[in-house]
Amino acid sequence: MMTVKDLLENEELLSNIVEDLDDIPEDAEVLYAVWAIGYDKDDEVTDCDYLIGEFDNADEAIACAEDFTIEKFNAEYQKPYEDTTYLSIEVETVIADPEDEDCGTMNVGTVYHREIP
Repeated sequence: MMTVKDLLENEELLSNIVEDLDDIPEDAEVLYAVWAIGYDKDDEVTDCDYLIGEFDNADEAIACAEDFTIEKFNAEYQKPYEDTTYLSIEVETVIADPEDEDCGTMNVGTVYHREIP
């Protein structure tokens, strides 16, 4: 299990972090969430977002994202809204949200991204 303390000690991972981690407990668990997020023709986020999976390891999450295809999406997920023109496949570094326990997690950095038309 990776923790926030481990992130702070890893320069490669830390370079992808966008949030200030000073307010997060050092023993907070770090996960990697793979998402498919819908965008419209103007590159605006639509109401389509799909959690593909969560992983303890960044390499496993990235491998999942790299293997994800539009065929898998069509077979396993609800069709996106009509205004969705492409999906962004992203691996986010996430931790428990200390300000909103009901929300679950918050993205502190994106470590992988690609688009599927």
